[in-house]
Amino acid sequence: MLNKNIINSIDAKKELQVAGPELNEFYRSAGRLYIVGNGGSAADTQHLAAEFLGKLAGDRAPLSAEALRVDTSVLTATENNYGYDQIFVQQVFRKMTERDIFFGIAKSGNSLNTFRALEAFRTKEIATIVFTGHDA
Repeated sequence: MLNKNIINSIDAKKELQVAGPELNEFYRSAGRLYIVGNGGSAADTQHLAAEFLGKLAGDRAPLSAEALRVDTSVLTATENNYGYDQIFVQQVFRKMTERDIFFGIAKSGNSLNTFRALEAFRTKEIATIVFTGHDA
């Protein structure tokens, strides 16, 4: 099991490396990174947004990033009006531009609202990155 986890971790890092040029272009175009996740993944989104806004690995200009799980008023209003599976679609769909990137984290591999948002953004040809767990 440990070897499989190490191999999966290496594979995930290789996949992220493939996204590197797109993230770099995004950084230069002054786009915004919208990060979504539920439960433990929500905590990861907040940490990741803080790293992009902060200094990460060294001094540099901050990268515009937003973790969408932190505004409970928006979350509950969106859930009430559209349903829980639409909370990320409704929050970002009206804000995002072609310069932005959607970044979803679904460690369980079962986050319907993250995957619904991914599908919606792909139809608008907005760049997307999603980290999933299990066999998703």
